[in-house]
Amino acid sequence: MDSGATTPRIVAMAPRRLLQIAGLAAIATLTIDLADSLTTNHRGNWTSHAVLLGFAGLFAAAFVFNTREALAKPHAKAVALLALQLLLAFRMSTHFLIVLAAEIPFVLGGGLGLLAFVIQAVAMIAVTVHYAGTEHIQLWEAARELPLGVAATLTALGATAWQAFAFFAGYAAASEARARRDLEHTNAELRAAQEQLALGSRLAERLRISRELHDRVGHHLTLLSVHIELAKQLAGEREPTIAAALQRARTVTRTLLDEVRDVVDRLRAPRSIDLPEALRLLADGIPTPHLEIQIPPDFPTLAPDAALDLFRAAQEIATNTIRHAQATTLQLALNADAHDITLVARDDGAGAESFEKGLGLRGLEERITARGGSVEITATPSFQVRIRIPREGSRA
Repeated sequence: MDSGATTPRIVAMAPRRLLQIAGLAAIATLTIDLADSLTTNHRGNWTSHAVLLGFAGLFAAAFVFNTREALAKPHAKAVALLALQLLLAFRMSTHFLIVLAAEIPFVLGGGLGLLAFVIQAVAMIAVTVHYAGTEHIQLWEAARELPLGVAATLTALGATAWQAFAFFAGYAAASEARARRDLEHTNAELRAAQEQLALGSRLAERLRISRELHDRVGHHLTLLSVHIELAKQLAGEREPTIAAALQRARTVTRTLLDEVRDVVDRLRAPRSIDLPEALRLLADGIPTPHLEIQIPPDFPTLAPDAALDLFRAAQEIATNTIRHAQATTLQLALNADAHDITLVARDDGAGAESFEKGLGLRGLEERITARGGSVEITATPSFQVRIRIPREGSRA
């Protein structure tokens, strides 16, 4: 076998994307079938075809919009689009309900989604039974010889089975999308935390080296200086040449001791966390919402504890935005003036009339207020957090 041969790579596509492609293909197929039916029955003209295409295009656009991500909680706009699609499906063909069933878990999740699917199925069964025998409902061909009520019931149950299959396929794809998003977010936090741990490890090593220099080299240099001074006093005036040499040795020893102390002081000095770089690492690992980091080029260097507090605050805000805001963009802006350092976070989500602070936000406030700062939170028209810490005491 040729060792240089390469194995073909199979590029895995996300289930959400596959579901979107399949859904759009189904919408297109159903639309073509309806248009052909209008033409075959001589009931179609350019106006009816245009209306059909308009309805189908609106249904497809809503489908793409609602399946672009798996929402963490229901959003008013997405729910309204589901209701509009339900009306369009009953206006065009109940076959469109199969596509709608696959879409529901992306908007409503598992529990509410299942309830909505049951309501949709009941409505579809009721419409099928009510309009059985008319041109609006096409009965299952294998059941047409049966009594009308039985044929309508079997037709409705068969359609419900297809919708159930689509619903659980959509639920699987939505669950995978939510898990993928949570994993990406967790990975971003881990990368940022890893960077902080690496910095902490470097600081610990610097502290260990400084202690070794102080305890070993500094101690011996101090003893050496004392013994040289003693030898110089013993030599006295009897051996002026030796005394001069000892004086020079003592001067060199004291100089070397001062240099060691200076190195120890430098090693012990706290080193700043690179807050802008840590925020960029956090942003790189979060695909949705998109994090826009705004930092002026002259932003000052902060002390490690101040930088860490602001980074933890940004992490908490990003986590809450992912879980609750349904936002596509989160802006994080760092600024500094003569008195304060500020971090302003603003998303483009729907906001909320009221909200309850969880453990994360309460911990954030405690961390910042302990530093003499403040946290201001507004939830309308969108969620915004403004954090301020005094610049004095925040320098490295």
